[in-house]
Amino acid sequence: MTEHKVDDIRTPLFAALGAGDFAFEAVTEVIEKLRAAATEASTDLQGKVTEAQAKVSEVRGTAEAKLTEAKDALPKDVDELRTKFSPEELRKVAAAYIQVATEIYESLAERGESTFERIKAQPVVEDATEQATKAYNSAVELTESSLGQVATATRQVGERAAKLVGRTADEAADTVEAAAAKVDEASAE
Repeated sequence: MTEHKVDDIRTPLFAALGAGDFAFEAVTEVIEKLRAAATEASTDLQGKVTEAQAKVSEVRGTAEAKLTEAKDALPKDVDELRTKFSPEELRKVAAAYIQVATEIYESLAERGESTFERIKAQPVVEDATEQATKAYNSAVELTESSLGQVATATRQVGERAAKLVGRTADEAADTVEAAAAKVDEASAE
């Protein structure tokens, strides 16, 4: 049953690990690109700053115009989409998105699993796993030994108690017989 619970969380954990590894790799690439860009920018900084300011102004104007245009067209597009697509067609589109999301999730899980195997194969982790296994085995052995000692001690106490009960029963029987004999003697007189 524990294996089943572990299997239930294995894929999500690997997916999370894969996502983390993917993010780490992406951030590393971005940092490398930024460093390269910073080095390049330092050689011709003023020219690029002026050029960038011009591009920003141009893009800003274009973006504002496009946003205004999109804002005005949005209600028309939504109404058009409602009439254009049936619920069945929308389900098909949603199914396609779900399929893509599932593929991404599975790919992240695979990546996480390979990252886990790579981490697990590192000497430090192998040593720690070996030490943990030894500690676990030692604990199991100590527990079994302790349980054996407790069982032996319990059996010995039980045997002693049985002997005492037997002796007490014998003494009680002797006392009853002696009392019966005295009662018989007293009644015979």
